[in-house]
Amino acid sequence: MQSNLSTLTQKNIGLVAISVDEPATSKVLAERLGLAFPLLSDVGGPSMKAFGVFDNETEIAWPSIYVVNADGTVAKRWLADTYKERIGTADILREL
Repeated sequence: MQSNLSTLTQKNIGLVAISVDEPATSKVLAERLGLAFPLLSDVGGPSMKAFGVFDNETEIAWPSIYVVNADGTVAKRWLADTYKERIGTADILREL
């Protein structure tokens, strides 16, 4: 996503990532990866559980992307079948 951030920005699309890690861990990761978008912490996964993408057994959230309109409604979502799978930005842009 980082490599396509300028394309997303040109299309007036904001980007936020969410992790189950502690805020300090997320901050270090964001700095290490040079992320230019927010990496939020959802410790324990309550938000991810609400979206139905949290695996309680492994305590890992499945990779997923939600497009949320300005009014807060979910316009589109992509859910991965495994934690190893990632949805590509090109696929997302084709469908928007």
